[in-house]
Amino acid sequence: LMEILVPEALSDCISETVWMRDGLPRNFLNYMGVVYEDQDECGMKDRQKAFCEEAKKRIMKLCQKAITMINPVCDQMAKRFLSDRLPPSLTTAETKLTPTNHIITPNTMVRLLRPTIARLVIENNETTTDNGDATSATTSASADDGQKAVIYHCMDNSREEHHGNPLSPLEFEVDDAPALETLMKTVEPYWVMVGDLFHEGGDEEKVEIVKSLYDEGIIAVWEPNV
Repeated sequence: LMEILVPEALSDCISETVWMRDGLPRNFLNYMGVVYEDQDECGMKDRQKAFCEEAKKRIMKLCQKAITMINPVCDQMAKRFLSDRLPPSLTTAETKLTPTNHIITPNTMVRLLRPTIARLVIENNETTTDNGDATSATTSASADDGQKAVIYHCMDNSREEHHGNPLSPLEFEVDDAPALETLMKTVEPYWVMVGDLFHEGGDEEKVEIVKSLYDEGIIAVWEPNV
């Protein structure tokens, strides 16, 4: 986590804050370092203290920025995990819950086929890459036109070659995020009815969302009246 978090937080701090781009003081090597720790010639202690205070200021700024980026970086780690893992071998029960050409209706009961096979991430429009990495991400599903809801999954991963098939994320409007979140969180033994998903649109939009995930093989379906 820290190997990803700290460099990204530092990069953002440098780009966003002018004083984080300041150069080092001239001749700082003449008073900083282990050999100068016990010396106090010509105000050396004052210069050492000032140098350390400036360094502390920048470290604290970096830490504050890093704290705000923990969730997006964890999403990046989840995407890398999905990219690295093998696709799941379905059990007999799971196969029965993912029939071919099933017709999705508002009354269909659905859930994520198996925990951890898919991930919902809110990203800026320009961030998605072939390997699932992103240069920037956010943690809230706002109605910003510059954002999108993205589903990453491992169902298409190759069994023969590591990274043989790059992740193929599904992109949705940010307004679809609440329904997608419910689907990602609904796992065995629970079910959710398609018509009960939260969406400002009608049942048609809800069915389209579920069908997109069903076509990828990550959604289990059940018709209680059949």
